[in-house]
Amino acid sequence: MSKNEVTRTFPEQEPLGLNPDHFKGLLSKAVKSYLEVLQQRYDLNSYPRRIFRHIDNKIKSEELLFPRYPSHLLDWAETALEVGDIASFMEYVWGRGELRKTLTGPDPQRRSWEWFVLLDVIHHPLFRVLTESAIEEAIDVGRITYWALDDQLFEKLLDEVTLECLQNKKKYVVQCPLGMIDGEKGNVWELGENITLKFFTEREELSYLTRNHNKLHWHEKLTGLGLYVGILEIVSSFEISKLRKGAPPKNGADLIEEQIADTVDAIKWALSSACGTSCSFVEGTITYEHILGGQFVLTSPQFFRREDKNGGTVHRLTGERIEIAKGFIEKIVRYRDLSLDLKQALWHWGRSSLADLDRDALLESIIGLESLLVPGSGDSRYRFGLHGAALLCTPHDNLEERARDLKKLYDRRSRIAHGSRDAITSDANRGRRSLADAICAVIALLEAGVLEPSEVIAEQIESIILKKSPLRP
Repeated sequence: MSKNEVTRTFPEQEPLGLNPDHFKGLLSKAVKSYLEVLQQRYDLNSYPRRIFRHIDNKIKSEELLFPRYPSHLLDWAETALEVGDIASFMEYVWGRGELRKTLTGPDPQRRSWEWFVLLDVIHHPLFRVLTESAIEEAIDVGRITYWALDDQLFEKLLDEVTLECLQNKKKYVVQCPLGMIDGEKGNVWELGENITLKFFTEREELSYLTRNHNKLHWHEKLTGLGLYVGILEIVSSFEISKLRKGAPPKNGADLIEEQIADTVDAIKWALSSACGTSCSFVEGTITYEHILGGQFVLTSPQFFRREDKNGGTVHRLTGERIEIAKGFIEKIVRYRDLSLDLKQALWHWGRSSLADLDRDALLESIIGLESLLVPGSGDSRYRFGLHGAALLCTPHDNLEERARDLKKLYDRRSRIAHGSRDAITSDANRGRRSLADAICAVIALLEAGVLEPSEVIAEQIESIILKKSPLRP
């Protein structure tokens, strides 16, 4: 920072909190007044955009001239800040000491703070709802009314801005196609708080393709919304204070994608465990966007892809299996944040489910299992089999046979890791299932108070086995 620059935080007074109803009422008037300023001051032009519609009972795409709404502030901002409703909104927020921002420059003043508030709280959300209104109208009727605000979308906008400003959190929506799942169009499975698995209606398919067609692989466009695919939808948030922390510092996209990956892994593990399958769900392109738009995450959906498979075993979900999965999701989310070992094991399970090659899937599974079963150095193979059998077997299982099977898995993992050309990799699914079962068993022991989440899981398992091992009465 230059010695001629200073840093100040605005508003300068202590925060007093916001009245939600009063804030929302002032915001509604400010947004509508701002829209009037834009209509008067901004020369709106257009650009071609692909829209998916139902034509002759088929999904077809066509290009429509789409309004190019301004995504950033321009010279009208100074005029907008003088408008009565917008000035009243700024005065209320300033007087309450809220929407605090730290600014650096030659001489930061209140006006600079107002520009940022105008951009983040009024401009970006309005841009988002104008764009959404145009998309919905285009899909439904094949035309667009410029500057039109859909009433329901506008009301939702006000609610979301109010909630975000009160909680100081950024809220985002994730959509992740999961296959192969057998389900009927229109079905919605609730998997937990703000987590749903949807089988899109035809209208929802049009909306999804219109927003994401340029981010999907060709096979996702052709088969991704057809038979055996559900859309996992997650609504989440994170605290703004976590931005630009760590070494190297993380931006919003880094934090969100890490959070999304962990959540999707947990859900896939819960679903596959509930179905009792050794195969994982095929994962499509993950898209996400800040619910209000803005610089934190760009107004158009962001995306990342972790897997390129387009086939697999079909999973048939039932109400009973969904209830089991919901219980698993609730438990893994709770204990994953308390136990670093459990979190690491789930991470390896996720890598195993995404691996293209059986050898990589088996490696990841056994590494994850070893992290839960074998503490420190020593005869890892022997302890892997012994501890694994103790953890995974029920009283009706054959402990010796399970221990032998686990040792064989460990041997194959060792041969692969050391580059053996004749290493057998056909046990990838069995390794993944063993890791999934081990995670289930660890959670059950954590719930029962047998294991302590803050301590090393493998050390605790070894200690329990040793305490039960004396033969003399």
